[in-house]
Amino acid sequence: MTSTTHFTVGQKASLSKVITGEDVLQFAEISGDTQPIHTDPAYGPKTRFGKQIAHGTILIGLVSAVLGKEMAGPDYTVIFLGTDVRFTNPVFFGDEITATCEVKSVREDKPVVTLACSCTNQSGEEVLTGEAVVYIDPYPVS
Repeated sequence: MTSTTHFTVGQKASLSKVITGEDVLQFAEISGDTQPIHTDPAYGPKTRFGKQIAHGTILIGLVSAVLGKEMAGPDYTVIFLGTDVRFTNPVFFGDEITATCEVKSVREDKPVVTLACSCTNQSGEEVLTGEAVVYIDPYPVS
């Protein structure tokens, strides 16, 4: 029995989070991406977006949270092997983002799972679409 048996095609999980200005500033500090579109309230209104926006890669973090918190089981770790995503709309401070992952395929020969991933805002607008490939790693035996 392989560890991928915990995953079945069509299995889904989601989580939601309101993206705050503090989240964006903390991410800017951690990542070093301090572009003014994310960090300067006076800059955002001068852009095509009309106000500050969150880093798109925060959305990938939400996808990771779905995989690691909502889909990971008690006896294994879900490890990112790769993602292929598109950012389809901006995320503004105060937006409630729902990240959803759905299992598309489970390899028979090794513990690798491919998932469709998306993020939507509180209005149901898609802000990210793509897929993730993960490795299902059993916890070490104690």
